Amino acid sequence: TLLRMTRFTLFFFVIVLPFTAAGQASAPGAAYKSDGEGWQIQPPKAWKHALQNGKLMIGSDTEAGLMLAWFQAGLTYEQAQEYAKQPYQEQGLVLMPGPAAPFVTKAGKAFVVEYSGKAMDGSTIKSRSISIAGAKGVIYAVAVTTEPQYAALAKRVDEMAKTASFFTPKVGAGVSLIQGPMCAWSGSSSGGSSYSSSQKMFFDGKGNVSWGSESSFSGSVKDGSGETTATYGGYGGNQNQPSDLGAYSVAGEAVNIRWGDGSTMACTVHHRNGQQITELMCGNKKLWGRGLCE
Repeated sequence: TLLRMTRFTLFFFVIVLPFTAAGQASAPGAAYKSDGEGWQIQPPKAWKHALQNGKLMIGSDTEAGLMLAWFQAGLTYEQAQEYAKQPYQEQGLVLMPGPAAPFVTKAGKAFVVEYSGKAMDGSTIKSRSISIAGAKGVIYAVAVTTEPQYAALAKRVDEMAKTASFFTPKVGAGVSLIQGPMCAWSGSSSGGSSYSSSQKMFFDGKGNVSWGSESSFSGSVKDGSGETTATYGGYGGNQNQPSDLGAYSVAGEAVNIRWGDGSTMACTVHHRNGQQITELMCGNKKLWGRGLCE
């Protein structure tokens, strides 16, 4: 749904397809296939596509509006329905969802939601979002445009969504180099109190990863003479039980993770034991390792 899109400026969407370099766009009508994620889709004949930030941006030189398509690993049909009930907000623009309606595809169970709202110039922006559920995640097909062009673009995104299909993804050889848990830890201690937090990712060696976390805190209260008069403590998180699912790929020293909500996590290999990867450095130089799970 629109809620799960990365932050784009919708005013720019509806005017021009943001291909940033010549030759980046496909030929008109070319199919897109994601071997690593296991899905494919066929844009209409006059429409070309380019992949940006993990999403397929689809535009036409002769027809107004923008379409997008992407895959969210680990997301279920029921979760997608819940997300679709929430409005999308972007720089002063709020698109409110209408009711979900069934949508027929050969790929799997699907539904469609229409969104509408006012741009800052007073024009009406409309969107049509189709969610198609498969065994390992959801394909989204989305159209965004101004109200006068909406009816024509809605037909185009419906046409495109009906071409979507799932297949068994081709897992790169590199994913087998990470198997089992990797953990990260942070904590602090000051003035008789302490806090610690741990996160765990579990890699299955086949391209799938799960996430869990836990935290704990403790401390004591002392009187003026330094005697302990009370203690306190507690914990949070889910005791490192998996709460999020995603997919990962390994290319040389780069390990990239895509979570079910569409967010991404970029890591580099920090240590190997033979060929097996045992430590990662992710995001803002945060260390993840097998040894930190002990």
